[in-house]
Amino acid sequence: MKDLNPEFSYIIDITRLPAKGENIKIQANDAQKKALEQRLGLEKIDSFCVDALVRPLNKHQVRATGTVKGKITQTCVVTLQPFEAEVEDSFNVLFEEPNPADLTLNEIDLDMSDEEEDVDVLENNKIDLGEIAVEYFSLALDPFPHAPNVSFSDKIEDEPRKNAFSALEKLKKV
Repeated sequence: MKDLNPEFSYIIDITRLPAKGENIKIQANDAQKKALEQRLGLEKIDSFCVDALVRPLNKHQVRATGTVKGKITQTCVVTLQPFEAEVEDSFNVLFEEPNPADLTLNEIDLDMSDEEEDVDVLENNKIDLGEIAVEYFSLALDPFPHAPNVSFSDKIEDEPRKNAFSALEKLKKV
């Protein structure tokens, strides 16, 4: 777990989870939404909620699956006007204790093609479900948001542009 102070933190001690898991629903309060607006560069966050199931798989692994939803106000990159949008994303994260043998290897496994889920490190038997939700929410945001019914103009000018050599072109015709 990071030593940072996350804007939306919800720490779960996995030693207290029931064997069948626990359904967790959390919503950001006003202060948390304000902090998330700053972090994510949003005009406003009207709502931010998480609905998840966290369940232990064994003594060394925990799975968190769920959905993060929010109603936000962003700035359109075309018109520079604010507009409202809804963002939703799902997550499936496997938390596992680090294997000491893996830590001593001096190789990097770059083949991630067979992984369908994200794997995160389980530290001190705790996970931060809030931070996981914020990470997935941020990835679901449109990096170039534009308001509905607004698009970039790709129209080419009908009139050819004048350039420095247009005067020479006229001399050539004479």
